Amino acid sequence: MSSFDRANEAVSFLTKSLPEGLRKPQVAIVCGSGLGGLAETVQSEPRAEFDYTSIPHFPRSTVAGHAGKLVFGFLGQKIPAVLMVGRAQ
Repeated sequence: MSSFDRANEAVSFLTKSLPEGLRKPQVAIVCGSGLGGLAETVQSEPRAEFDYTSIPHFPRSTVAGHAGKLVFGFLGQKIPAVLMVGRAQ
C-alpha cells in the first residue's frame, strides 16, 4: 500500500468518525512538552478524541508522558481546531 493510500485511509477513518462541525478545523496545534494541558481548554460539545493507536497508519507517540491523541473541538470564540497531543515519529 502506498503512502498516499495509507494517508487516505487515515483521513477516511477520521472523517467518518467526526461530527460534521469538526471535519474542517481552521487551526492545528502540535502540543509538545508543556502544552498538553491546552487540550483541556477545548470546549466539550462537540469534541472528539482519538488515540494515535486507533487511527489507521498513524504514527505512535514516542515520548513518555505524552498522551498520544488527536483532539478535535472548538477553541475560544468557536474556532474549530485539532490538537496533536504528544509528539509522534
